[in-house]
Amino acid sequence: MTVHTTIHLMPTEEVVQAWMASLMPPMDLFMADTRLATRLGTDANVLIIPREKFDAHPSYRDVRMTNAYT
Repeated sequence: MTVHTTIHLMPTEEVVQAWMASLMPPMDLFMADTRLATRLGTDANVLIIPREKFDAHPSYRDVRMTNAYT
């Protein structure tokens, strides 16, 4: 006779927060066309980077950033 045991694992809130801090990038990224970028303008909470500079910048090629948005 085979006995199957189910183990329920539930991470604590502290563990979830630690995962979020280590696995999620510190910002949200959105891709925008020229029309939307123009509408956003110079909002203090928005950083607009041309695609060529974004693709070449090393901090946006970090594994946390690329994994989170792949």
